Amino acid sequence: MARYELIPPDSRVHQEFTRLYRLAQQQRPGSGGRWNGELYALHDGGSAQLNSQTGAIALSADRVLPYLARQVPPNQHDHQAGALRTVLEMSTHASMSVAPESSPHSHSLAAGIGEVRVATDFEAFANRAGYPQLTLPTSEPSGVHAAADSLLTQASGLTTGRDELLSELVATPVGQQFDRLANGVVRNRLREEVPYGRQEAARARLIEPMLHEAWPRLPAHDAAAGQQVADEIRTGLNSTVEELRHEHHPASTAHAPTSTSMDGQLRFLAGQASPTRATSYRPELGDGARGRGGTKTQATERGLE
Repeated sequence: MARYELIPPDSRVHQEFTRLYRLAQQQRPGSGGRWNGELYALHDGGSAQLNSQTGAIALSADRVLPYLARQVPPNQHDHQAGALRTVLEMSTHASMSVAPESSPHSHSLAAGIGEVRVATDFEAFANRAGYPQLTLPTSEPSGVHAAADSLLTQASGLTTGRDELLSELVATPVGQQFDRLANGVVRNRLREEVPYGRQEAARARLIEPMLHEAWPRLPAHDAAAGQQVADEIRTGLNSTVEELRHEHHPASTAHAPTSTSMDGQLRFLAGQASPTRATSYRPELGDGARGRGGTKTQATERGLE
């Protein structure tokens, strides 16, 4: 059973974590700071925890805290890098505010975004923090990492690059990040075809194929499962992009989509606040991003039950 020990704010470890937390926020700012300033030593309860109710953070008394605020011999650099990685990941999650209407889909996406941010920023963060000898420990990416990484690539391009879009996602509350990705697709792939006044409806259409029904289960699966989900999203997203291009071609503007075309997406996002106002409905979990006709996706059929 996990046990928690409060770390005094004037202790060297607490002060070092506070410094690292602030550096992480400065490097890639989030949408809000959830950490309440309390830091706990975590005994027998994993590497780290963020209390979503109080905002307190707990770090492993064995695997994280001993490697902060001190030099270690070269044979312990991997352990220190793992501790610093945990600090950066927890700082990233604590920097993302959470909308009350967020869903399991959006929480899985946010977890993946956090892991992508760590993989992208770790070495620059370590150098800036005064740990230049550290490199990111090698590990197998998780399912949410693989899916989020691919989706970030699919939504980025010449107008909004991958790194810029990653910063936007970190700065977007959990529950609104799918809309931010859809906005990236519009800016990079549909900016010339879809008039500004119709981009809100276009984003709502683009969110639907992103809401794969396997998202809530991806944290428990490996990178192969996440890539499979991402590939299926890519197929649906490319199809929707082509539909929108056709519908908004000058020769077919009379057939522009109406609000009724968003019904599938609205089943997921009924009530979800959007930073770019593409949706306004709260999700009804369970419908998932099923294929047309209501059939299950391949990822579900292949074991993501």
